[in-house]
Amino acid sequence: MDDHSADPDVLATVRVYVQLPDSIPVTLKPDLAHWNWHHILSIPVSILNEHRFSLKAYKWIRFAAGIIFGVRGHLKPSKQPNDASCDYEISELANESSDVYYHIFPEQIARLQPVDPDIFDERLTVTHTSSRAASYRENVGERDGHRCVLTGFLQACEAVHVVPHIKGDEYIRRLTERNGVREEREKDIIHEIDDCRNGLYLQATLHIRYGTDFAFLHTPNFAMVPSDVPGP
Repeated sequence: MDDHSADPDVLATVRVYVQLPDSIPVTLKPDLAHWNWHHILSIPVSILNEHRFSLKAYKWIRFAAGIIFGVRGHLKPSKQPNDASCDYEISELANESSDVYYHIFPEQIARLQPVDPDIFDERLTVTHTSSRAASYRENVGERDGHRCVLTGFLQACEAVHVVPHIKGDEYIRRLTERNGVREEREKDIIHEIDDCRNGLYLQATLHIRYGTDFAFLHTPNFAMVPSDVPGP
């Protein structure tokens, strides 16, 4: 690794690596000898320190890696599986480049499921009509008190699909069935795209911006607790 930390013209970044197989889906008893480390993310240190997605930088990186690959693991400063994890309590990183490695928990390896980069692309899908389509808006509204979950306003609200409606029932079933970042007791397998668990009640103006200008972060999750996230 080239050390550019002393060069003021080089942007300091945290480079994240994960060990991946030659093909996906993964077999039930994968042989890690045939897995290689791949560079998956480069995050500017300035972004981590200034934007403060989390008060604990390494916890945020761990969460991001887990979401990208759909499995839980630990973030470590080396490729060695027996080394200690990064210090998750560090709040601000030194302004220098570094490499970290996301070690997937052994019991999670067979559930590896990289996130679909085209999840919001409505051109790449097969559509199905859900049996709950007619009651979807009312069910989501009733659950959320017929108020926008962000603003609390009652007017001009819509039931918004978290996973786009056009993706269909089979897509969301597979997505939730193989979700490895949640404990088994917490898992919700959703069989229909119009299930209200795949919905949020939002004002129409926020609906347009969802997925581009803002997103939702649920805590506690496998990497963070509510106190790790900056307050309003």
